[in-house]
Amino acid sequence: MSFNPVYGPYSVEIKVHIIDDEKEKRGKATIGMGNGSMPTEKEVAERIKKFATVELPELAPGYRLQTASELWDSICFDEVGQTFSVPAAFREFKQV
Repeated sequence: MSFNPVYGPYSVEIKVHIIDDEKEKRGKATIGMGNGSMPTEKEVAERIKKFATVELPELAPGYRLQTASELWDSICFDEVGQTFSVPAAFREFKQV
């Protein structure tokens, strides 16, 4: 068994914003990204893709990942309780 180098006493998690179109419910899912080292952008993208295609349909049928503009609305509502016009940076996700 081999281990990657450990750079510190920490665990890395990411929050992924999800939505159920039919019920118009939004949520967040926490995905573990490992211990003691930081993932690369590519590793994060691959992990989110696996979550969306394999894990999410089993864990929460009917939910999918939010689009960039849906993410903007969720952030605004979480932070200030209302939504605002979508800025250009949140019209679509940048490709990794």
